[in-house]
Amino acid sequence: MSKPTLEIYRPGRNINVRAYPESKQVRNLFRVNKVAQLSGKADLVYVDSLIAAARVSKRPYAVLIGGNYWWEYRMNKDKLRKVIKTLQGARVVICLSQFLANFVEKQVGQGNTVALPGGLWGTEHVAFKVNPKRFTVKADYKIEKHTPLVVMGINLAGDIKYKGIPIFLEAVKHVLKKHKARVVCSGRLMGEKKLADEWSRRYGLEFVNWKRTSNFVDGLGDKKWPQLLTSADVFVHPSMWDAWGCVVADAMYSAVPSMVFTGHGSEEVGETPIKLNPNDPTHMANSLDRLLSSISERKLLGESHRREAIVKTGVHRNDFANILLEALR
Repeated sequence: MSKPTLEIYRPGRNINVRAYPESKQVRNLFRVNKVAQLSGKADLVYVDSLIAAARVSKRPYAVLIGGNYWWEYRMNKDKLRKVIKTLQGARVVICLSQFLANFVEKQVGQGNTVALPGGLWGTEHVAFKVNPKRFTVKADYKIEKHTPLVVMGINLAGDIKYKGIPIFLEAVKHVLKKHKARVVCSGRLMGEKKLADEWSRRYGLEFVNWKRTSNFVDGLGDKKWPQLLTSADVFVHPSMWDAWGCVVADAMYSAVPSMVFTGHGSEEVGETPIKLNPNDPTHMANSLDRLLSSISERKLLGESHRREAIVKTGVHRNDFANILLEALR
C-alpha cells in the first residue's frame, strides 16, 4: 500500500529551512514533498504561515499556528477575514498549546482546532528550535563570585508579551539588591531601546540585543543564548503572552532552575518550573529569594527540569505525525 502524499507549502520563503513535518516519524507515514507551488494532487497540504494559508483551498490542508498573536491584534480587517475563512476550511488547525487552541477556536468557531499534546517537545529535528544538542547541561550550581545571575529571554515585539518584565522586576527589586544579583535579558529590541534603557536605570536590567542571522535559519540558532543560560543561576520567563515558550524548554534542557508566569501557553511547557501568578508579587519575591539562598534547591529544581525535558522529548515525537494522519481520516 503506497503512502499518502504530504506537500509542505512554503511560497516565497526559504524552502530549505526545515519544517516541523519533516521528521522521521512523519516520513514513515507520508511521502513528503516541500513545494513553493502546489501540485493540486497531494493527499494533504501542510502550511505553517497564516498568510500563505489563505492561498490554500482545493486540497485538504492542515495549518500550524505558532506564536503569531499579531494575526488578531495587528492584521487589517480584510486580511484577517480571509485568514479566518481559510482556517475554517482546514481539515485541522494545529496549535502549540491548549491555551492557543482555545484562543484561536474563539475566532474560527469550526471545531477543527487541536493542540499539540506536547507543544514542540519531540521536534528536535528542527534544529534552531527545541533542540537538546544546542545546550550544555549546567553542572555547577555554586554562585560565581557571590554575584547571582538571573536570566530572561524575551523579545520586545509587543507589550502584550513584554509588559511582564517590569512587573517582575518591581516585585523582586529588594531581593535583587539583597543578593547583589545581575539580571540579563536576551532578545530582540524591536525598536524599544528607550524602554530597555528605562528598565536599566530603574532596575539595573542588562539587555542583550540579538538579530536573526543566517546562522539562525541554518539551524545553529543564537549561539550566545545557550552560553548565557548555562551561566545563569535562575531563569525566569515573565512573559504575559506566549503560544508555548521555547525559551522555557531551553532552560529545562540546560537544567537551570526556572520560574514561569502563568496565564498563557508557557505554563504548559513543563510541570517542574515554578509557576508565578503575575498578580502575586509576594510569591515572586519569596520564590526568587529561596532559590538564590539555597544551592540545594537550585540543583534539585534544575535537575528535575532536565529529566522532564528528556522524557517529554521521547514521549511526544509522534504527535505531529499522528495529528496529520488523523486529518486524512
